[in-house]
Amino acid sequence: MPRRDKTEFKYLRPLIEVLDQVLNGAAQRTEEEIWASSADRREFDTFHDRSPKRYYRITSLRDSINEGYSWKDVLAETEEYRHEYHRVSERHPALPLAEPPPFRRVIDPKTGQIASTFIQGRKERLRMSELSERRDLRGRTTAATLTEGEARDRMTILSGEPTTTKDAESGRGKRNITRNTAIVMLGLILSKLVGQLREILVIPTFGEGRFSEAFVQGFLLPDLIYQLLIGGSIQAAIIPWLSGALRKGEERKGWRALSIFITFAGLITFTAVVLGEIFAGSLMSMIAHPEAAAYATGVARMLFPQVIFMMLAALAMGILNAHQRFTATAFAPALYNLGVVLSIALLGAPSATGLNMAALGVTLSALGYFLWQAAIARHELRYFRPSLDWRDPGFRSLLAIALPTLISASIPQVNTIVINAFMKVFPEGTPAFHRNAVVTWHLPWGIFAVAVSKVMLPQLSELNAVGDDHRSSTLLSDSLRRALYLTIPSGLFFFAARFDVAQGIFQWGKVSDNAIESIAVILSFYCFAIITHTVVNLMNNAFYAANLTKVPLVAGLASLLITGIGGYILTQHTAMGPSSLSFSFLMSSFALMLILLSAYKHYFPQRRPRNLSVFLLKAGGSAAVSAVILYLFGLLTPLLSPMSKLVQLIWLALRFVLAALIYILLTNRLDLPESRNLMKKLRMQRD
Repeated sequence: MPRRDKTEFKYLRPLIEVLDQVLNGAAQRTEEEIWASSADRREFDTFHDRSPKRYYRITSLRDSINEGYSWKDVLAETEEYRHEYHRVSERHPALPLAEPPPFRRVIDPKTGQIASTFIQGRKERLRMSELSERRDLRGRTTAATLTEGEARDRMTILSGEPTTTKDAESGRGKRNITRNTAIVMLGLILSKLVGQLREILVIPTFGEGRFSEAFVQGFLLPDLIYQLLIGGSIQAAIIPWLSGALRKGEERKGWRALSIFITFAGLITFTAVVLGEIFAGSLMSMIAHPEAAAYATGVARMLFPQVIFMMLAALAMGILNAHQRFTATAFAPALYNLGVVLSIALLGAPSATGLNMAALGVTLSALGYFLWQAAIARHELRYFRPSLDWRDPGFRSLLAIALPTLISASIPQVNTIVINAFMKVFPEGTPAFHRNAVVTWHLPWGIFAVAVSKVMLPQLSELNAVGDDHRSSTLLSDSLRRALYLTIPSGLFFFAARFDVAQGIFQWGKVSDNAIESIAVILSFYCFAIITHTVVNLMNNAFYAANLTKVPLVAGLASLLITGIGGYILTQHTAMGPSSLSFSFLMSSFALMLILLSAYKHYFPQRRPRNLSVFLLKAGGSAAVSAVILYLFGLLTPLLSPMSKLVQLIWLALRFVLAALIYILLTNRLDLPESRNLMKKLRMQRD
């Protein structure tokens, strides 16, 4: 027997056994519970990568049986499974299998006609015939008045991909999105918490002056090179490209172009790192205070090698996300941040040597991060072959998608550099305070908005690849509402308690009240950027999923111009102080949000997000009321002083929990679906 037959049967047999238990109501368990308990489940999942076309046919069998068709009838449909018929008969002689015919008769859902399909190897040749009184596999006659919906319900076409009814597929898709979002969100929460600890340690470890400033600014140039060369292409090009190839069963073809892209990216990154090591001193003198420039140069030179490791780790993570293996990638960033925390805590000190040793520990953490991701993705990376064939058509197509996003993804980092350049007019230590404020607003935004967009991107790419505009619009609308339902109250809550938040997170050890006040002032306008940048992030990913990457680039350049002009005017000609930095960013973020929404509606009118106005009114109003209550309870804080650090954190947490409960109850009262779903999950957990 040919090898492929044995391989295919190996995965079909446990599937048959599981489905047989389902149909007979074994152990009163659901299909998901029985299927999850199968010892062959994980191995079956990896079968997708080795033979996607046969994988899709087998999962199509499962979908057909879920719709009520006898598995023995479905199995007997095609000559492709004749060898499985004989094998199953030998191993399960008690099962009443019918002899599989060489032809199968199914209904084409597009035309409502009967499609007689003859299998020859992997190719199917459809021969259409008029509707007749001939019986289908369940012994029913096909009426001439059969509608498209009835035809789809009568029989699932077992072609090279899973085909289920739209309602069933939509239901499963929403459950998968919710589950994957929860997994990614949990990983981001752990990563952000550990990352927040990293930021907390900077000032206590290096002090409030030049050393902490040098450590923060030493990251600017390495981060810029990473974003400029590879960071944006992960979300914008690699994930949609590989997701589309997997959807079409063309993984090898997709990997050829991807291998060439990775090879060139690696060579260019290595060259950029070498140049960065050489010119770090000249570049840092343009950004940092003169007193901190020399120290920042040493930190940057220690950190430049980590760009290579972070690039490779990000590529591995993007490839895993394209395969929708979100669990495998969700918790790796937390391990990297843990390594950074240990490096600062154990190696850092307020001296040039302490700065360099901490930076070296960060680079070694990046190396461990890459090795961890590569070990997890070793199976998905099996098709990678280094190549410099720049003439390859697939590579050129991928490069055309990736190149604009490589530039647009670096714009936020350029924004940060521009903002840091304006800090020279402010007192020493402002860069560290600004960094703390940025990390604080990134905490809810990076958990909620990034988690939703990361799960949305590969699924939206698949829907766009098959031209399903209606479901694309639904997915984008649901994703925006799901993210904004969480980030709108987060932004308003952080604004209402910005001083207490900064104090609770950063006031440890010798950190002064003046430092906390500076962080809170800068944080004030960033709180509203949590909301606007949620829309920006998801809309950018929506354009990436549509392979229209030039629009985010142009919009990003416009926002960069607004940041630069606004920052110059506000810092040089107003008395706003350091808060002018966050206000200029908020203006650019708001403008970018409007540009992206308008452009998406113009380019994709059928895919545009819908039904957001009423949602924004209900969610925004509920969040505003809850934020006012949070602020009023904060007025009681002086009455409880003095407080220990533990009591301070407990009091802050209780106020946030109370405000969150009020927000959930108000939105539930206003009948928001997101609130109803959350309440349903809470009841299920309680039961």
